[in-house]
Amino acid sequence: MKAAVLYGFKQEFRIEDVDKPSPRGNEVLVRVVGSGVCHSDIHIIDGDFRDELPISFPFILGHEVSGVVEEVGEAASQYVSPGEEVLVYSFYCMDDDRYTVKGLHQICGLRTPAGVVMFNGGFAEYMLVPHYRYLVKVHGIRDLASAAILSDAGLTAYRAVKKAVKYLDPDEYILLIGLGGTGMFGLETVRSLLPNPVVAVDINPMKISLAQELIRLRDGLDYLVDGSKEDPKRSILSLLGGVSPKVVIDFVGLETTVSTYLDLVAPSGAYVLVGLGSEYGPRIPIHKMIINEVTLETVLYGSLQDLHELAGLGMRGLIRYWELTVKLRLEDINLAFKRLRDGAALKRQVITFD
Repeated sequence: MKAAVLYGFKQEFRIEDVDKPSPRGNEVLVRVVGSGVCHSDIHIIDGDFRDELPISFPFILGHEVSGVVEEVGEAASQYVSPGEEVLVYSFYCMDDDRYTVKGLHQICGLRTPAGVVMFNGGFAEYMLVPHYRYLVKVHGIRDLASAAILSDAGLTAYRAVKKAVKYLDPDEYILLIGLGGTGMFGLETVRSLLPNPVVAVDINPMKISLAQELIRLRDGLDYLVDGSKEDPKRSILSLLGGVSPKVVIDFVGLETTVSTYLDLVAPSGAYVLVGLGSEYGPRIPIHKMIINEVTLETVLYGSLQDLHELAGLGMRGLIRYWELTVKLRLEDINLAFKRLRDGAALKRQVITFD
């Protein structure tokens, strides 16, 4: 099978023919239809996670995958069948513990996420999934290739929005920081599922323009702020009549974004940190946070239950994920990562094989 293979940190992918896996036991072989290009992959390529998630090279990345079941192991045959359309939940666990029994595989003790460590990912024509439970069936879903983004960018944004909801009354503002692939999905999720008004900030004018084009914003209620042209904090407070947003969802996670926007959260609100931009952050205004009962929340990926919920929303067309992607061939994967590094990837890039 054809695959994009990484042979070391900070190297380009090589397009090669590699052996096609064969499933046994609970394993399932998936024919990849779409595989999203994620900024987390850049951290992996650059070796930023090498201490926490050691990689043995050569390795195949790709953790945001949709596809069709090709073959099943003998123990999986009564649960999944060849030809079924699926999303791959990529946070595998080597053993069940108190977190997996709650469906929280993303924080289990022995995590081995696909395309990140141990298990090859979806930048290949076929992907071996170690257990059928990591497949979410999406038969008949619109644009299966684009639906790959539901399994990571979409899932992460969806979980962030779910965490935000418990702090919100219906008329209170949400502030979103960053309109990359995950942030844009977050904006689509808020506007599609919640009544709350929303403000979104980015420093790339082209992403602001794209959000105006793609997202159904309401005049006089929802706002976009170009942080490259104006003081974003002053603009936000001016647009909201001096009222602070109740929740901030930070899809960037840089020290500068946290230090800038944490101060904006209204009393009894929350700052939801999603992005992995900086390893360490700024000094936290402890007194102000305690006096105002402001909560700091974090998000890693999402639960298996979250993905089942999001897949259902996608199948019903309640979230227009297909408008948030651009498709490329496997041969263009190095170009895709260059565009991502350069900030030129306005939509979520999906590697396709059909």
